Amino acid sequence: MSDAPFLEIIFHMTNGHELKFCEYDKAKAQEVLSSVRPSKFFTEKQFAISSNSSATRIVIDFVSCVVFNTSAQIEWSFPSYFEGAFILSKEKFVEAINSELENSEVVMEPGQRAHPLSLFLKLLMKDGNIWYLRFFAETLKPVERAELAKIIHELTGFHAVKPEGGAVLFNMKNVISWTTYPTALLASQKTWELKNNSNEGNN
Repeated sequence: MSDAPFLEIIFHMTNGHELKFCEYDKAKAQEVLSSVRPSKFFTEKQFAISSNSSATRIVIDFVSCVVFNTSAQIEWSFPSYFEGAFILSKEKFVEAINSELENSEVVMEPGQRAHPLSLFLKLLMKDGNIWYLRFFAETLKPVERAELAKIIHELTGFHAVKPEGGAVLFNMKNVISWTTYPTALLASQKTWELKNNSNEGNN
């Protein structure tokens, strides 16, 4: 048996605590990963993890996100319009939105075939952590941009792949705020048009 687990799972709780669990057996770890459904993971009230010697119950409402550290390929499905999502460092996030944001404003013309469009998302969680994501969506008509914002607004769980392997599954109910680049707002939302002074991008 290897000294390093094939799968490490870390529950980041809203009070700042972390609950860590691991699996050394590759087949059992892959079974756990294949059972994950991001869109449904946070819909239950509690989640149970057991071993030969103990059992832990976790109240889902107090989970900010779940980190899956593994070398296994993550093959979870994404919501409509989304084609992939990746975790970025803050430095790479700022660099990307400053250099690529202009291209992200492209929208699909009538009859034009859709292709992946790079967009960016900053999440502030209840535990105080900030996560920076790049995600890919279909090239959208302006009317579909509002639909994309609605999907983000209504998500219960959303995941992004880590650069070193594994993924992070976010409990969207415990997101304090999210910032999208470029703008993706619900048409019915009341907004104040102010400059974003959070040191990210040309806002």
